[in-house]
Amino acid sequence: MTEAIWLHPILEKVLADLGTRYPEMNKKIQVNWESLGEIQLPEFVLYTVLKNLLENALLHAQAAHIWISMQSDCLVIEDDGQQLTAEDIQHLGQRFWRKSAQQHGHGLGLALTANLLKQYGYQLSFNPRQPYGLRIKIKCDVSKRDLQAWT
Repeated sequence: MTEAIWLHPILEKVLADLGTRYPEMNKKIQVNWESLGEIQLPEFVLYTVLKNLLENALLHAQAAHIWISMQSDCLVIEDDGQQLTAEDIQHLGQRFWRKSAQQHGHGLGLALTANLLKQYGYQLSFNPRQPYGLRIKIKCDVSKRDLQAWT
């Protein structure tokens, strides 16, 4: 079973690495540092997941603000981007789906992120954020994690 690690230092590293590529990011991302706790994922998995989700928000959502926090043992990333419809959100995480052919990438990042999290007993969900934007939640599937602990 994977040991719990603190989110804070991994998120700091992701933000520092992304900051060199996206200098405007520091004005957009707001972290509720006090809410961050532990999560049972290998460090490289957590780093990869955070980097992918934040880079997607920066590149594709065209959000003015991105918020990161932990709420009820779930990691939550929200943005105020106005690019996705409710129908679009249903397609997020499907392999090869992109909002537009003009966007960079191949439509694999969110699918790979979801599959990676699933391997460790976590669920990745996408929901509309009111009044606009996206709410991404990384939630531990307790029944699956308990099952993994016994195998």
